[in-house]
Amino acid sequence: MGSVCGNECNAGDGAGGQRHSTVSARRGAAGSDGPHQHHDPAKLEAHQIEMLTKHLNLTLDQVTQVETIDDSQMVAVRDDTTIARPDKRAKMMTIRDDSQTKIRSVLTV
Repeated sequence: MGSVCGNECNAGDGAGGQRHSTVSARRGAAGSDGPHQHHDPAKLEAHQIEMLTKHLNLTLDQVTQVETIDDSQMVAVRDDTTIARPDKRAKMMTIRDDSQTKIRSVLTV
């Protein structure tokens, strides 16, 4: 997911919807397991969603929508040993860009 919104997103829903200050209650705490925490995609995803939620004050509905964005393609490319490293990086960047576009659409609704 990375830095998704920059300064261009509208994190509020304008409708005074329920705010969700932490994802920990829904997805489990993304506790720190030391410097190698990034090796667990589930923990990384939970941490990224928690950071988006905290910094952008996402509604519960926005959190749910962001959680449904499927990143299985990224895992498949990462685990595919037949793809050359430069090609793998290019594919992963494309998948990341697509995911960011989907997330931005959720945040600007």
